[in-house]
Amino acid sequence: MKKKIIVLLAALFCVALVLVSCNFLNNNNNNNSDGNGDDNGVVSEIVLVENGESKFVIIGDESANYLKGFLTNIEKSLSVKPAVYSSIADAPAEAVKVVVGTPDSVGFAKHRLTDITADVPYFGYSIKAADGNLYVLAYDKATIGEATGFLRLRFEEFYSEGNLKFPGDYLQSKATASSFNAGTAPYLEGGENAKIFDCDTGYQMVLLEKVEKAEFEAYNTKLVGEGYSLYAENNMNGNLFKTYTKDGVMLHTYWIEYSKEVRTIVAKTNLLPVTSTSGNNSLTAPSVHQLKVLVKNDQNVLDGGLGFIIELADGRFIIIDGGSNATDAKEIYDYLKYAATDKNNIVIATWYISHAHNDHFGAFEAFAKDYSNDTTITIESFMYNQCYTPEQTVYLSIEGDAKVQAAMSTYYPSVPVYKPLTGQKYTFS
Repeated sequence: MKKKIIVLLAALFCVALVLVSCNFLNNNNNNNSDGNGDDNGVVSEIVLVENGESKFVIIGDESANYLKGFLTNIEKSLSVKPAVYSSIADAPAEAVKVVVGTPDSVGFAKHRLTDITADVPYFGYSIKAADGNLYVLAYDKATIGEATGFLRLRFEEFYSEGNLKFPGDYLQSKATASSFNAGTAPYLEGGENAKIFDCDTGYQMVLLEKVEKAEFEAYNTKLVGEGYSLYAENNMNGNLFKTYTKDGVMLHTYWIEYSKEVRTIVAKTNLLPVTSTSGNNSLTAPSVHQLKVLVKNDQNVLDGGLGFIIELADGRFIIIDGGSNATDAKEIYDYLKYAATDKNNIVIATWYISHAHNDHFGAFEAFAKDYSNDTTITIESFMYNQCYTPEQTVYLSIEGDAKVQAAMSTYYPSVPVYKPLTGQKYTFS
């Protein structure tokens, strides 16, 4: 009967949290004395400062820069200086604990989360009340400073005449995306060895190992349950790929059968894969033209780069890489002029650049410099993805990457750049 009352209250008010008894981090304290509650254990507020006296302590790494700044600002704005303890077990039982840090830094077990940390998203942070305490947790060190900054502003907001009380609606979880990152991604329950990668241009990726298919499918069910809309999906040889959207964030996740790896990529972007031909007419037979693309290597021996031009049925072109220099750029230009169904309206549907090595992007850079002013040629989009993962680092040139992006932004500033992700389909004609 008691459980039914709690569920009913939660459903009616949506702002209450149930105080639960737990042994979290060796904490057996289920004391409600620091928060006002009703007979059912539902907290309406947590009292942090009363009559100018601190009722709370900080649990965290006192040597961390983010915590030092947080403590300094608390002292300035609230005129109190809370004590800092490294663990909940060391802190006074009667004090409200404000636990600050990343899940690892405050002693949680890897990325397999407890109920306390279940709302901490990948790439973001969460503020949550539980067992009469506040938990300010960020996924990584890059976002913990933002989490403490957010909490400090709430402290100032609710501080009045020597009293600081958090109202009920702030006792709910506050899962927030870092402004420095791409958005948040809910946790996948399962897998091991979570790793985070900066995929450049506002993209972030988490890699999980040893994920079973059922765990991945459960993750996709979880995404839908949390309001993500399925934009596209693709199944290839037992490998599963899905792209979702929610509130301006794209989330692409996929499971590889052989390696049992899951990668989840998020980005604040509306630039999603093309899935429709938009009624393009069929004007010519599709064709593929291989460019010569011969360059001299370090031993002054002719070596190959890569370059293809695909003519689509509607008369537009797709260019893949293209070679390394102005000679290759001219070959591209001459072939477009030769093959185009309309010599005065040559349309490149997309120019795909596989990676930032000169023998793959050099021709594009030269083409941009030499032919971007030619009004008979239009580039509708680019496809380019540079991500700092171990696999791509082998082919990564930071200098080359800067050149590719500079050529795009300088000569074609209004042309969209797609960032193709593994398993996505793009439809052009």
